[in-house]
Amino acid sequence: MQVIKHVGEKVLQQKAEIVKDIALKQELIQDMIRIMRENEGVGIAAPQVGISERVVVIEINKNERYPDAPSFPLTVMINPEVKYLTNEVEEGYEGCLSVPGIRGIVPRYKRVSVKYLDEFGSPKEDTLE
Repeated sequence: MQVIKHVGEKVLQQKAEIVKDIALKQELIQDMIRIMRENEGVGIAAPQVGISERVVVIEINKNERYPDAPSFPLTVMINPEVKYLTNEVEEGYEGCLSVPGIRGIVPRYKRVSVKYLDEFGSPKEDTLE
């Protein structure tokens, strides 16, 4: 069973590996979704559950930790590549499941493009704000 790794653990300090066989990641993806939801997160990456691979799940529904955040459907990103589309940065309070009980101001680029594979291996590209 996967558990959330906390700040300071080695797996969170490593560069995550590229996923080569998506079919082998289906159980990991389901575990990540479950862990994210059970802990009221809005996203989690594979290293946060001890797997040093480039897999991310994101989902924003009604969430007490982020009451003003817009909804975002469950999205699985494998091997994501982010491109900044603006130099404009917006700051906001965020938390991290790997840093429990602490929130801080985090700068984020206002517009990005993300290329990734979904959980079925289909290539996707989204522009996000």
